[in-house]
Amino acid sequence: MLVREETNPEDIEGMKAAEAILNCSRREMTSHAALVARGWGKMLHPFGAGAMEVDHDSKTFRVGETVIKEGDWISLNGTKVYI
Repeated sequence: MLVREETNPEDIEGMKAAEAILNCSRREMTSHAALVARGWGKMLHPFGAGAMEVDHDSKTFRVGETVIKEGDWISLNGTKVYI
């Protein structure tokens, strides 16, 4: 799973390698990245602007008081994120 605040062209290799993409930008569903991801058969799930904080240095992201670190299990079903 690739987790980003917002995808950009530098994320292309990560997007290819990921099974799904999770981000916190609502506009991602209609972005070029979303179209590319769908074309590859990958889910791009917008978590909602401001609901998620990504810390790339520590490889974690926070949703409210919950901190998810690299290697933790999360699940996406297309409309919800299960942590």
